[in-house]
Amino acid sequence: SSKHIRKNVATSASGAMAALQRIPSISTSRTRCVLSLMSEFCDKPLKKRSVNDLMQMAQLSPQDRASQLHETLKVGLARCAMGLSGLAFGFCNAPSIKHVASLYVHNFLQVMEYEHQYGTSGFASEDYINLTKNVFNEHRGTMLDVAKGIFEFYEDVGDLFGKDLELAEAR
Repeated sequence: SSKHIRKNVATSASGAMAALQRIPSISTSRTRCVLSLMSEFCDKPLKKRSVNDLMQMAQLSPQDRASQLHETLKVGLARCAMGLSGLAFGFCNAPSIKHVASLYVHNFLQVMEYEHQYGTSGFASEDYINLTKNVFNEHRGTMLDVAKGIFEFYEDVGDLFGKDLELAEAR
């Protein structure tokens, strides 16, 4: 459940220190806990787009396209961070999984801080384009890190329960 996932984020992501950090709320002057903010975005629908939808976006202004990207990016980063941090059987505690989860938290913070600092008018700027390119580049190794996390997890399980354990049997 999403409540279970939210509970595990604070303990499993190595970005827990960042997750406990407080950032200014976008809509008000009060500060918000990053975990609370990520939880809100995690629950938002992620609009699925077809190739035709993407081609239709060419008719939008650069600002409108960037705003749609920004909203999708916030939801996607939040969902990935929360999802990885709530994986069952302690899988979320594998060092490589913690690294990936903390990267998603870090990038979520970067995107939110950019929005707070520059507002929506900054999304079409060269700085924002560079930010999104950096997020993309930082995630190039994500699949390899997750695969490494699977091996780390199996190693830990093997150390605890023996090398011949079939995880399906443990369930």
